[in-house]
Amino acid sequence: METSTGMVGYRTRPPPGKPGGCSIRVVHWLLVLPIGLWITMLMGSLAGFVALGVERGERVVFDGRLLSLIVRESVARSLFWLLLPLGMVSSAPVGVPIVGEATGAPVLLVPGSSVNRGALAFLRTFLIHRGMAWVWAVNPRQHHTGIVEAAQALEVDVVRLATESGKAQVDLVAFGTGGLVAAWYARHLDTAGRIRRVVTIGTPWRGTKLSVFRRGRLGEDTSYGAHLLDDLVPTVPTVSIWSSDDPTVIPSSSAAPEGVQSVEIEAAGHAEMLVSARVFRAVRAALA
Repeated sequence: METSTGMVGYRTRPPPGKPGGCSIRVVHWLLVLPIGLWITMLMGSLAGFVALGVERGERVVFDGRLLSLIVRESVARSLFWLLLPLGMVSSAPVGVPIVGEATGAPVLLVPGSSVNRGALAFLRTFLIHRGMAWVWAVNPRQHHTGIVEAAQALEVDVVRLATESGKAQVDLVAFGTGGLVAAWYARHLDTAGRIRRVVTIGTPWRGTKLSVFRRGRLGEDTSYGAHLLDDLVPTVPTVSIWSSDDPTVIPSSSAAPEGVQSVEIEAAGHAEMLVSARVFRAVRAALA
């Protein structure tokens, strides 16, 4: 277009969008979000291991062993956050066809307060492949309640699994604070004798000093030395699978109380125990 001054002008148009621009942005966020999540979990894991060392009065040295623990723990925590959507919908207990004869009692998997049933998928798959036909994972009930209320609600799941499987007794396998819920139920509420045995993983039997960072009733119930936890050990056979490198159970001795069989897993973090083959084998052995 020629202007009054004889100069040639041009109309400006908005630059066309780059082909595939939307796809590039999607890929960008698919990369950024997991990395950001992992960094957040990395910092949380780091703080936990530092707190564990300080509580023991040890000098925290970031050697290869500690760095490996921090990385593995942060990766496991990130994985469970990504699996949260898969576990939000509850499922019904269903028996799985087993080649050969099924072994053991039905197993009810009880998660801790920071994860849901999605985090128990690996353990459930392991147990099924080891000949256990009835393995049912439920969602945590202690998010907004205390240990006692969650244990009372757990009875619904226990009765349902026993009814669906046609068995008189079930085994409880619980992670973290879910172990406190399972133990309370087995000790104080199982008047019908439906529980055969209890297995806990990374459970703070006497509470944890990190409960100060947990709000609400659950924070009070899981505080270190809480009276609620004084009379907790079930009368049925009970196994506590724990690690002295668990950065959420402080002090570590809280995970290995008197009156239960303790199985220590060396060099394993808290969330890491739910993806550890060593822990899975220990659980299977405890259920034999």
